[in-house]
Amino acid sequence: MDGDGWEQGEGGCCPHLDHNDAGCATRLNLGRIDQAFSVCFGSFRTCPTYRRITIEREAAERVPQVEVMIGNGDVRIPVRAAAS
Repeated sequence: MDGDGWEQGEGGCCPHLDHNDAGCATRLNLGRIDQAFSVCFGSFRTCPTYRRITIEREAAERVPQVEVMIGNGDVRIPVRAAAS
């Protein structure tokens, strides 16, 4: 949808909504659908779960990644280096 304000992360829909986070489960049920629309599709920037996920993702992006090769190199696994 172009320009109608409902794009993810632009004041309409929480960009973390489809990441299946356990913290979202308290709102994403039929018993609290009013909260889901109010927060997840409205003022999501005030949500503690939104802030936690955003902080975690930003921190993870700052941690360098290395690639581990197993055997003759046929298997490559990206691994995040431990933060010091």
